[in-house]
Amino acid sequence: MRVNELLVSSVNITEDEYCYKGLFILSGNSQSMNLDISELEEGDKLNNIKETFQLEDSIEDIKSSILAKVIEKASISSNIKEGENYNESSSRKRVEKAAASLDMA
Repeated sequence: MRVNELLVSSVNITEDEYCYKGLFILSGNSQSMNLDISELEEGDKLNNIKETFQLEDSIEDIKSSILAKVIEKASISSNIKEGENYNESSSRKRVEKAAASLDMA
C-alpha cells in the first residue's frame, strides 16, 4: 500500500494554556489508528504506522505525506469565506492554505 492511499479524518486541533494537540484518525486497509501530530516525530511510531498499514514508502515520505494530509484537512474545515471580499471563484495555493490554518512551529 502507498501512503497517499491513507485517509486522514476527524482532525481536532486544540489549545489549552499554550499546549497544542493535533489529534486525528489515520485509516487504510480496514484498519485505523488514533494519533497525535506530535507522535510523527517519533521513529518508533512511524515504523509502527508503516508496519500496521504495510506501506511501501520511506519513513520520511510517510511523515511528510501524513503532515500534508492533516494540514490540508485542517484548512478545509476552517476556511471561512464571507464579507464584501467574498469571491466564490477565488482559490488559494496549497502552501498558503497550510500556513493560514496550522502553525507547524
